[in-house]
Amino acid sequence: PTSKQVAQNNFTFNFEIQNSNHLSDVLELPFILKNPAKISGFFSDENRNFRIEGNLPEFQIKNMRFASAGIYAEKQKENISFQLGAMLLNKQDKQIHWNVFIKTEKSADADIHINPTQLILNDTIWQVSPSQININDGKIQISHFEVRHDSQFLRLDGNISKLPEDELTL
Repeated sequence: PTSKQVAQNNFTFNFEIQNSNHLSDVLELPFILKNPAKISGFFSDENRNFRIEGNLPEFQIKNMRFASAGIYAEKQKENISFQLGAMLLNKQDKQIHWNVFIKTEKSADADIHINPTQLILNDTIWQVSPSQININDGKIQISHFEVRHDSQFLRLDGNISKLPEDELTL
């Protein structure tokens, strides 16, 4: 009897991407990379793990400029975590951050943490309060989500599911 050897895809990568003005012009992309970006990570077929880390010091999407952007994604065993952050450069420096944690690859469960930040809509600054959104077994739980500008606000708190006793307060 002969044994069959299975090829493994195990690799690491490290990219540095320079100014993208020419590529963006040719492809008519709304994205321009202002400073070199770095993306690195690894993939292990044998261990079924991966990690991707990215750092974009400054870039532009249409008329919005961003700085200090970072992305991080990792899978270990059955857990996947994902984080994304950036600072919006406008009249004043505004930060936008998201953190998303996916619990298993076998379901759509997620634990989303929203950090306090500011959101700019039509030149108006809205305050986003810290909140959490959990998605688990077909149920969405929203805790203390609030966006506020002066006396105007949108607040969500509660549960969404197929169960009639679950409520979402708006």
